[in-house]
Amino acid sequence: MSYARYPGRPLLICYDPRPPMADPAMVAAMDAQIAEKNLQQTIRVPKREARIWRMSKGQICRISLPEGSQVPDVVLHVAVQGGGG
Repeated sequence: MSYARYPGRPLLICYDPRPPMADPAMVAAMDAQIAEKNLQQTIRVPKREARIWRMSKGQICRISLPEGSQVPDVVLHVAVQGGGG
């Protein structure tokens, strides 16, 4: 990502037009790790809706887009034991 400054205008953020590519070795390692675990839950989220779920340490979440070219917005939060923060 780069930034462009134009006098009298707000900062413009310029994104690389090339899509990011996942490291094939990393994806293969994650697939092997997922294959060793049992599926806990499947959540289907219709377009323009949202869902929330809790995960435990060590669990893996896989997001797939079976209904075509959607762009998911993902917001992650870390739960802190003991109510600290």
